[in-house]
Amino acid sequence: MLQYTPYVLLSVVSMLVSIWLAVSIWSKRPGTGIIPFVLMAIGLTIWTFGNSAQLSLTTLSAKTFFLHITYVGITIVPPAWMLFCLAYTGRGKWITRRKLLLFLIEPIFVQIAILTNPVHMSFWQEFRLEAVNGIIVTTSLAGNLFWLHAMYSYIFLLVGCAVLIRTMWRSPQLYRGQMTLLLVGAFAPWIANIVFLAGWSPLPRFVDLTPLAFVITVITIGWSMYRFRLLDLVPIARDVIVDNMDDAILVLDSSLRIVDANHSAVKLLRIPLTQMLGQPVPQVLSNQNELLDQLTKTGVVETEIELPVDETMHFFKLRVSTIYNQQKETSGHIVVVQDITSLKEANRALKLANEKTQEMTRLKSEFLATMSHELRTPLNAIIGYTELQLAGMVGELSEVQQQYQERVFSNANHLLELINDILDLSKVEAGRMEFIREPFDLRNWVKEIVQQNSVLAEEKKLQFTADIDENMPNTIVGDAGRLRQIVINLLSNAIKFTHDGSVNLSIKRHSESIWTIIVEDTGIGIPPHKQETVFDEFHQVDNSSTRQYSGTGLGLAIVRKLALTMGGNVRLSSTLGKGSQFSIILPLEIDETSDIALQAV
Repeated sequence: MLQYTPYVLLSVVSMLVSIWLAVSIWSKRPGTGIIPFVLMAIGLTIWTFGNSAQLSLTTLSAKTFFLHITYVGITIVPPAWMLFCLAYTGRGKWITRRKLLLFLIEPIFVQIAILTNPVHMSFWQEFRLEAVNGIIVTTSLAGNLFWLHAMYSYIFLLVGCAVLIRTMWRSPQLYRGQMTLLLVGAFAPWIANIVFLAGWSPLPRFVDLTPLAFVITVITIGWSMYRFRLLDLVPIARDVIVDNMDDAILVLDSSLRIVDANHSAVKLLRIPLTQMLGQPVPQVLSNQNELLDQLTKTGVVETEIELPVDETMHFFKLRVSTIYNQQKETSGHIVVVQDITSLKEANRALKLANEKTQEMTRLKSEFLATMSHELRTPLNAIIGYTELQLAGMVGELSEVQQQYQERVFSNANHLLELINDILDLSKVEAGRMEFIREPFDLRNWVKEIVQQNSVLAEEKKLQFTADIDENMPNTIVGDAGRLRQIVINLLSNAIKFTHDGSVNLSIKRHSESIWTIIVEDTGIGIPPHKQETVFDEFHQVDNSSTRQYSGTGLGLAIVRKLALTMGGNVRLSSTLGKGSQFSIILPLEIDETSDIALQAV
């Protein structure tokens, strides 16, 4: 049979808002603490549903059945609350599968105790029906197992609240608002439960205030979700972040007393935290004079110090920051000590490796320079004697002999060119390349280069032009010889790789301090995948044994190294089958005296 009482409506309202809470929180997944929170909301729903059914039914068997359901929810809520508090404050690693299985023992034990209560009468010493104001309710007298269950539930409540309070004490203001509302929502049902069990309730004694108080819980949590973005912004406990940091952290008050320290600081100073807190820094660090000297300074201090660790000296980066209150007064200091020993050792090893590499480069350059000098002497003799024979100064040569001597002469010149390039390259790498800074006439310089290369262009029937920006001064300062070497290398390549069309040399001024040498051709071009390596030493676009174009592969490498040494840069733009453009960007230095004199003439 069913009966009506207005108190059922309060339980139904509590059940509906619990369902709303579970659905609202579940929609925020995935997130920190969502699963235990939803589990707690489900427990509240089962609790209030069972309580509503008990108030609505009149038979003892029916009330007992829904009492079992009620206690399913009652036993779910406390451990779910504690699990939520652990996850919410960043202590999720404490939640293991083994502990979860242990939490199931108490709910199962309670159900067994209720089922077997008629036998042992330890959960309730008395359990019967009674009519109160025309409403049939159950009355009971709590036994030892009931109070053991109550104590077990309150332990979970207190542990979860203690974790929240401890985290709230160390958290920013935003998280304190979240946790304050959570604590209000947590304590409201349990205060109501204490009032109900003690018989202090203003309502009839058969009305359990506990599920009704969950309305307050839902309201506070709902407001926390709206106002403080509960479960969107979750604080991470100080113990998880600070204590797990490798850097040692000390927090000092304005009197240089230690008010907090993490695990790394305790390990570094070899002093238990209990003996460290509240003690003046000079007393705790009496054997650390170097560290103590830095802590007594004001403002932000960053330095490196050495401290003994395990009987060996370690390097540490020390940072001391002053903390100011709202009145801009010093309220304390934060000290961060970072072990940089491994970084120091790595830097030392890197420095030694760099010095070794530089020494090897120097020895290589010296060897190449020496060998180049030694090889040029006999090569010059070979070239000289070959020229005499080709000129007929040592007698007439047959046609075959003439061909052989021409091959000797050509290959000897090619080898001499290679040796000269290697010598120049070794000088640049060794930093022994000497540059002459003197004024030279730019237009005469370009004219000489054009005359030197026009013969080669004419032999291939190429159009060879040269343009000079009218904004370029007549006289500039630089090493005319090395600049000529750069341009000759680029023009030689342009003419060599262009079969028809044109080769153009242009000089442009881009600003008051920048000028550019541009060599452009309509030759075969360079493939995109080769453009990044074309300036490497001994690199050629065609490296096959049957390549059509000869060369040392050092010309562009020398061009780039000379340009960089002069403070400039090289840019390449090329399209396969259409041609290439090399731009040498250099700093412009003008000899104003010479330029004014030339203009006056």
